[in-house]
Amino acid sequence: MSSGDDFWLELADPGSVALWDPPFDGPTLREVALAANDPDAPLPVPKQVSDDQLNWAPGALAGVLGHHVGPSDEAQAPFVALIEAIHRTATRTLDRQMLLDAYEALDSVELATPRDVANAVAAHDLDMSDDDHRRRFTEAAALVSGWLVCRSRHRGPAKAGLAAAALLDWHPILRPAAELGRLTEFTAEVCTLLRAHGTLAEGILLDLARWHTGWGRVHAVEALVALEHRLPDVDRWLVEEGWSNTVSDGYTAPLVAERVDVLEWMWSFDEQGELMRSGLDGARGIANALLDAYSPGATIEHFPVMGEVLDKWFLGLSMLRPDAVTLEDLGFAHTLWKALEDPESPAYGAFDASRSADLAGRCRKLLSEEASRAVVDRALRHPDTSFITAITLAPLYGIDPLPLLIARLEADPDDSVSWFYLCRDHGSRAGAQILSLALRVLPADLVSTTARMPMPGSGPGVHIAVMHLWSNVCRRDPVLGPRLVAALLDSTAPQAREHGERLREQLSAEQRERLGEITGPRYEPTSEQAMDATANDPEATATEEVVARVPDILCWKGAQMGMTVLSSKPGELLLTSQRLVFRSYSGKRDLDVPRSSIISCEAGKKRALVVRFREQDGSEAAFTFGQQLGMPNLAAWVQALQPRST
Repeated sequence: MSSGDDFWLELADPGSVALWDPPFDGPTLREVALAANDPDAPLPVPKQVSDDQLNWAPGALAGVLGHHVGPSDEAQAPFVALIEAIHRTATRTLDRQMLLDAYEALDSVELATPRDVANAVAAHDLDMSDDDHRRRFTEAAALVSGWLVCRSRHRGPAKAGLAAAALLDWHPILRPAAELGRLTEFTAEVCTLLRAHGTLAEGILLDLARWHTGWGRVHAVEALVALEHRLPDVDRWLVEEGWSNTVSDGYTAPLVAERVDVLEWMWSFDEQGELMRSGLDGARGIANALLDAYSPGATIEHFPVMGEVLDKWFLGLSMLRPDAVTLEDLGFAHTLWKALEDPESPAYGAFDASRSADLAGRCRKLLSEEASRAVVDRALRHPDTSFITAITLAPLYGIDPLPLLIARLEADPDDSVSWFYLCRDHGSRAGAQILSLALRVLPADLVSTTARMPMPGSGPGVHIAVMHLWSNVCRRDPVLGPRLVAALLDSTAPQAREHGERLREQLSAEQRERLGEITGPRYEPTSEQAMDATANDPEATATEEVVARVPDILCWKGAQMGMTVLSSKPGELLLTSQRLVFRSYSGKRDLDVPRSSIISCEAGKKRALVVRFREQDGSEAAFTFGQQLGMPNLAAWVQALQPRST
């Protein structure tokens, strides 16, 4: 859809399009964007979300669908209504009510792409048999899309207008689109439009990438690296800053590593000829993102050039003053060293044996220097974000992190990251001390609003420290497990008592006996409750034997892990001699499959457990299970769940 007619010169300001005044009062989205001091500023008309819907963060839906869901060739009804409005404009038969009907239909649009508009054009079967028809339709598309971009107050119509304008060779739309792109909600559509204009939009894309830090930056960086030609300053910025975002560096760092010459831009010098940190820090950040086995993008084994980048990084670091080495440098060197020696890491085998050995040696040398120890010592005395990195490095220098973590949590019991490291790294040697600390410093009811467990619902919930305590300290301990469960059962908060009941089901017979000694008869079930438990608990039936059990597991419906914890259900996976059962922590039994119905079981991506089975109606279904580091004892579960005859 393009035209070289003088019409485009006459329509130099899309904001001047006056089809009809918008059917609402208040500021337009464009006006809100121009006045915004925050990319996530509230929209004039907030999105309505029902209780059973997921409330996506601005720009997140476009990001997730754009990366993980393929395009569709179906013509969606709202876009068909848009094309009808454009057609009526071209034939001069559009009236105000028709335009408002199209506007209302577009209000349901969550994500709009040029392909959606093209699909609707194809479905409309328009007469484009001659140049005059095409010219008039193109001009009409500019009128309608310009009106939607500049005059909309609702999300859907503005997104559809941007998608339609992306199909036009219409430069004046760049300015109002860029203004709307200041709001994260519209950056996916805006960056698609800007990308279609190539280098003409490069400066606008760079400004948007700098303005945003979250999904907006992801969309802007994707558009920038897709440009065939870029200015040197753009590539320098991409290496120094643009690779990073607050969603996941895995979305942007691999793109920069693939499309930009990191080797060229990682070294830059000031006026005195001194090597600056900005390029070195950018190269380090890119490499660190590529080491993440759970990255949504490509990892380091796909970028052989990163071996040279790492060589140059160590060389550059040696050119700085010894006191210029930072804790981030040391944390990265430690991560790289461990990754090079870990068979489960993307870095293992990414380079030839000689280079891997050389890089590991450089990591050890950097970490062993006296100046490095001084950096860690200083960080351990400061209660900022560098403390956790220093904690992971402390054992290298003979420093026991345990008392430091305890002191930090005594000062801030809601520090969930410190609870994680304390329980994971020290639960086996100081479990009783850690549990006593928790019962002393956590709220008496073990409930928190600011540091709650990732469970369904909103408002106060069980403190996240309870999850870390159960998983890494108390779960299998004959004394500590019952103590934690007893504390939950004794809470004044119903959500804590409910969680305690769920954990009690996971206790062994020895632990349950110990729990009874702690709680006394007030927690003994009635005979009616005991009969109900026997009827519903696979453990309790006489002919069924528990084979394996994994608590605190995440479950996704389908044959792969979702991108976020929000799309999963936390709960317990139980394998008996007859069934596979998943019970979510909401109390619902989401999966209860006879073992004879299991079709296959395999290791999926990110070391997840993928189970396929046949429903009662004969259809096939799948569920995926895993934790942050994959499925515990994955090989054993795969073997145990191999299909067998009844």
